[in-house]
Amino acid sequence: MRVLTKENIKECNDIKKEFVAIPEWTNEGEEEAGVFVKVMGADERDSWEYETFVKGNEGKLASKNKEQIIQGSMKRIRSSLVAICSVNENGERIFTEEDIEWLGKKNAKAVDRIYEVAQRINGMRKEDIEGEIKN
Repeated sequence: MRVLTKENIKECNDIKKEFVAIPEWTNEGEEEAGVFVKVMGADERDSWEYETFVKGNEGKLASKNKEQIIQGSMKRIRSSLVAICSVNENGERIFTEEDIEWLGKKNAKAVDRIYEVAQRINGMRKEDIEGEIKN
């Protein structure tokens, strides 16, 4: 067994990306196009979780019932994750925080396609979380 050093970890390219074709966003007659979806860095995930689950609930999780927490957390959950994880071929984000609102108005099937890949590659699906709890 090899033990990683700080330098090994620092130099490792662990932010992988996966291409996702989005036919809904491709004009008829054009070559099919899409976006790359990337694994979030730890800081990005912390920020996204804070914005979604704490700030989205006005920081008052303890005083709310379960339904209120879920309702507050779900607002723009798809478009915000899509905005963070969608990158170009160089790994640079293609959306900003300002784009989240209009992304939420785009074709749900297209947004879901990116969202589902982002969840999978970031270990955020229900089965991923349940697997972690069991271990």
